[in-house]
Amino acid sequence: MEIGILTFHRAHNYGAVLQLFGLYKYLESKGHSVSVLDYWPTYREGQYSLVSTKIYKDPAKDIKSKTAYIVKDGVTFFEKFIKWKKFQNFIKDFQHINFDQVSSDTLKLDVIFFGSDQIWRHNNFGFDSKYFGAFDTSAIKVSYAASMGIENVSEEANSELRNLVRNIDSISVRESTLEKKLKDLGVSDVLQVLDPVFLLHRRQWIEFFPEIERRNKRKYLLFYNLLNDLQSKKRAIQLCKENSWRFVEIHGDVKPFRWIMGVKTTTGPVDFLKLVNNAEFVVTSSFHGVAFSILFNKQFLACGFGANSSRVKSLLNLLMINDRHLDENSDFKDVEIEYSLVNNRIDELVFKSKNFIDGSILFGN
Repeated sequence: MEIGILTFHRAHNYGAVLQLFGLYKYLESKGHSVSVLDYWPTYREGQYSLVSTKIYKDPAKDIKSKTAYIVKDGVTFFEKFIKWKKFQNFIKDFQHINFDQVSSDTLKLDVIFFGSDQIWRHNNFGFDSKYFGAFDTSAIKVSYAASMGIENVSEEANSELRNLVRNIDSISVRESTLEKKLKDLGVSDVLQVLDPVFLLHRRQWIEFFPEIERRNKRKYLLFYNLLNDLQSKKRAIQLCKENSWRFVEIHGDVKPFRWIMGVKTTTGPVDFLKLVNNAEFVVTSSFHGVAFSILFNKQFLACGFGANSSRVKSLLNLLMINDRHLDENSDFKDVEIEYSLVNNRIDELVFKSKNFIDGSILFGN
């Protein structure tokens, strides 16, 4: 069948591109012709560009702010270029089709998958209706592991959410809290499924990217500091001291002179997989940092999430390892994760998730 995927495909974010890869490759493995719908809304213009001119055009920014931004861009340009190029090369390997062709129905698709990731996030302007399938097409519309991120929104927004979801023929979400929210809003036929990265087994990730198996000579702890949490960093450094591990840190963005402090500033998607796969331990404030730690059977801590913890809590509760999430007042109990039990649970949930995908496609036949 001809299948399209609508998600945040241009985002220079490890989780965004790797969750797309997981769903894309699973659908291909079932014999379908798969394309990514190239939709990038105007409100995201300039985001993830190598050099963004948005701040220069912002009348609210004074000359001092704009000058500081120019200096930062100049200092970090080489590092940003290397990282930007790695993401661009990864993204371009997907088959893309122009979204306008789909929304005008000049290109016939049998099924469109919406998700995963926070495609249903409520922004300052509201929801983006395109990610709910609010456009003309004859294709069956399926949400796979859709997420809102922060779900505490106004009653007006809840009403809008309920109406928008009605555009979807088969609904699945990533978080149990969102599943409950939709059911409370009267949307009864909703299923919680796993993030798409779990649709591929660890051995399949290694088959696609064999270079991630190369071992490092010295043992290290990986600190993926997505939300810049100081307490999480202190925990990670303490673990390194206790175990004589090297401290390796990555961030979501590139800031001046971090490389001097040992931060890996040019890490691309495949580099990220390699760093997680070869780490002795992972400390992270990233949902997909946690997801790949689990996939690669790593001992890990999920901390520093603050108000954004519902997504990772939902995953850890599903796998019955919720003790791996620490808030600022929690103490870490040094007990290893029993991955034989976790992997059995993942297999059950992957089976359920794949059944949802395959059943939704059959519905479109």
